[in-house]
Amino acid sequence: MKIAIGVPSHLSQERNGFPTAFNTTKQLLKDHELEIYSPEENLSATTRKGGTFHDRYENTLSLSKEFAEKMRERDYDAIITYTGMGLFLEQEHIYHTSNIPYKEVVKLVEGEYPEEFGHLVEDMTYIAEHERENYTNAHGIICYSQKIKQAIQDNYTVNGSEIAYIPRPITQFPTKEKPHTDDGMKMILMPCELRVMKGIRYALETMKILKEKLPKAVLIVCGSINEMEKELVRTYLEDAAGKANIVLAGYLPKENLYEYMNTADCAFMPSLFDECPIALNECIGHNLPVVTNEYAGYDREVIDTFGICARYKDVKDYAGSITRLLTDEALHDEKREGGKRLMDEFTIDYSKSLMNDALREFTKA
Repeated sequence: MKIAIGVPSHLSQERNGFPTAFNTTKQLLKDHELEIYSPEENLSATTRKGGTFHDRYENTLSLSKEFAEKMRERDYDAIITYTGMGLFLEQEHIYHTSNIPYKEVVKLVEGEYPEEFGHLVEDMTYIAEHERENYTNAHGIICYSQKIKQAIQDNYTVNGSEIAYIPRPITQFPTKEKPHTDDGMKMILMPCELRVMKGIRYALETMKILKEKLPKAVLIVCGSINEMEKELVRTYLEDAAGKANIVLAGYLPKENLYEYMNTADCAFMPSLFDECPIALNECIGHNLPVVTNEYAGYDREVIDTFGICARYKDVKDYAGSITRLLTDEALHDEKREGGKRLMDEFTIDYSKSLMNDALREFTKA
């Protein structure tokens, strides 16, 4: 097939996870002829330089209008769009998303932001009020999580047959034998941005409990502080000072992040919003057990295969689950073996076959 793909994001931004996700999509579509339309390739619409939700939305509108104009002049077997890029299209198109609808996000963050940071919730609400057409205008939808599929159905009038779930493939990475130590030191990895939606507050509260249970357990946070939430995150970090063992490693290139994944004892991802993010699969691919919750993008049974599915926002259960993983060697080995089985199941070839099935289904006359 000859396929046009409309993308509202820059694909060369090193610290943005989207380029990595997009590369996975290209792998799944490598048997087809692709033409990419993005701010760096084939699109030239003027965009705002601000970083607010409103600026990003206006930028997407500008790019989307230009994309629609170009699609009127050209003929493709299929058109795949990402956020907002199908709003002005006259042709049938497929919407590809790895994110939960913002309408659902607004529910999940209720009560999470102090009053002085209420503008952040207002921004999310603004996006939620303008996202419906992403789902309802599309002829078909592709997503990386069964739970995202369900959230789309719950929030918008989209039939389940119009949504294809394609699991994000799990890459098996070379792993090293973890160094054995008898000094009680344990490394817990949190590979994500420091922000409310990633559960930084719950991570810190969990580590306060663990300092009493496992005084030599350390949380290594590999990610930058979200620019819009830096003042709020700073208050959380100041409150945790001296009460929790935490190291802020900052944003790391993949090579360095993978070194941590090879040496850590377990990973902790307290808030994922159903997205099945890249970092979660990278942990599985490095055979690193993960403590997370029911919003990790997989069904509970799958999560309990490679880690422990704790109760959402329950820091005592988070702490207890991490303690079990770090003190029960048999359980730790069981989760590592479960992760290996998952790698064998969610391969690139399996996801590619599902992608081709979805393309045939959504483009048939």
